Amino acid sequence: MLRRLINTALILFFSTNCFAQFDRVNIIENKVRSIKTTTYIQDDSLNREVVQHIYSKAGDDSVIFFNGILSFKFVATTDATGRVSQLERFDTTDRSDEFHLYKYNKNGSYSIEIIAQGAGRISLAQYNKKNICMVEEIDASYTLVYVRNTNGKTEKILSKEKDNKTETIAVFYFDKNGLATWGEGTIEGGKKIYFKYNNKKLVSEIKTVGKNEDDKDETEITLLEYEFYENPN
Repeated sequence: MLRRLINTALILFFSTNCFAQFDRVNIIENKVRSIKTTTYIQDDSLNREVVQHIYSKAGDDSVIFFNGILSFKFVATTDATGRVSQLERFDTTDRSDEFHLYKYNKNGSYSIEIIAQGAGRISLAQYNKKNICMVEEIDASYTLVYVRNTNGKTEKILSKEKDNKTETIAVFYFDKNGLATWGEGTIEGGKKIYFKYNNKKLVSEIKTVGKNEDDKDETEITLLEYEFYENPN
């Protein structure tokens, strides 16, 4: 059961920042205002899902659109130093459904805990002082550990089950310029993922290849478009 849970998480995370070699640090360092992702199955390019995340100047979630329609907005609370201490998420009915709680450490590292109304903790992510996610506890069931190289890119993702062994669930491979060219899940026939980059060395295309829910071969394409608060250095 847990292996199926982890594999489901693999499929989910393949389309998210960490599996896409795109972290919170990229948003902050590149002064990203928004990321728009367009996702479709290769054999059905007309049926597209478009999601746009808009971020604050500090790199925190601000607004999310789904197929052009506002889905979520975030309201920030700051502490005495001006740092975000909490993000409260509101859905399309203006109902508060989620809290993101920030906790800062003296050494510059910090954590972001996501709590859903009525469901409790969804995740607890630990970041180092460079805004790189190192460890993420998922639903109090297992922990993802991101093994980074000297450039801060993810080389492996490990899953630590509660009171059980540590298992490698994904590995990534890099070109001579230090950019990840592809990665693969390592359990339950995990999918393969391929990357392309734009001229700013930000991920511009993600191609995910593997089996779908009906156990048929399927290729999913995700295109990424960026807007910036100002030109990155």
